[in-house]
Amino acid sequence: MFNGGAGISVTGTYLSFNGIASLNASSGFANMWTGDGTTDSDGHLEFVNCIADLNTANGIAFHSATGVHVGQCIVAHNGASTTNSWSSGVDIFGAQGTPADNVVERTVSFENVDNQEHTDGSGFIFDDIGTGGTFVNNIGFRNGGSCIRLTTSVNSVILNNSCYHDGLDSMATSPQDPGEIFFSSAQTLMGAVLQNNLAAADGYNGTQAAFNDTGSLAIAPTNYGVNAGAATPFFNDPAGVSPDFRLTSSAGSNIVGAGSTANGAPTSDIGFNPSCVTSGAPTGNTTSLTLPTWWIYSVDYSYIQSSGGVAAACFNPSPRTGSPDLGAYQH
Repeated sequence: MFNGGAGISVTGTYLSFNGIASLNASSGFANMWTGDGTTDSDGHLEFVNCIADLNTANGIAFHSATGVHVGQCIVAHNGASTTNSWSSGVDIFGAQGTPADNVVERTVSFENVDNQEHTDGSGFIFDDIGTGGTFVNNIGFRNGGSCIRLTTSVNSVILNNSCYHDGLDSMATSPQDPGEIFFSSAQTLMGAVLQNNLAAADGYNGTQAAFNDTGSLAIAPTNYGVNAGAATPFFNDPAGVSPDFRLTSSAGSNIVGAGSTANGAPTSDIGFNPSCVTSGAPTGNTTSLTLPTWWIYSVDYSYIQSSGGVAAACFNPSPRTGSPDLGAYQH
């Protein structure tokens, strides 16, 4: 575990980071920032079975390069700084290449914020001049911004994600009502695939939408969402002591078996163990920042350590058979 300092600041290519926790740094994990609109940073990086928690800016950031894989990570409580932010949980910024080159999968991102500008703070963001990125089998919940946000990037593939009650930053400025999956402009719809996603919106104001600014992208029948704090009987216990986004037996035929196998839909699910997250405001903050009052969950480090680490304790994917279910879990 790395606690404080510079976090994991990568200056190299073709590197893999496995089973590392980075807390109380600026960005938990990040390659070199070279500026807006550039494509000349270090690429071909992998972050697997990692935790990024309580960092003042991003949890995991990949800037202006080709080739990133984020898998089976827990990313939480990042971006509380009021002077060093522009943050989200997983920030894929200016990623070059195809959707197959840049993949974020089987990752849980919750209670992240942009406490400086209040324009970001999403669980996952595909940001600024990106040419291809895939988000598959992820869970985003209770973030200040969106669950998944697209800004100016094209060729996004968004498959089998579960999103719940994001948009909690009451100071959000652009947009004020981000909802769960947010396409910021017509440009972000270019080459976009939105398939097999399950989203429940609420937000700080109780009025937000599951799918925002989707324009010509079809929602039904291979995506399903509820708006403005509507009931979520399809999730097992999303507001419980350990938030549980597995599907219930009462999930209907519009969710169970309602997905499509097209566009590279995953053959396994997230397999996330809810016990890796527990109720209670996060502790261990050493940066003397005032944390948002709506941060009410914590990474359960004691459980994870006693159960063999992130890979063993938290992620045990199950195969999807037949027509896939919507969301990150197969029923």
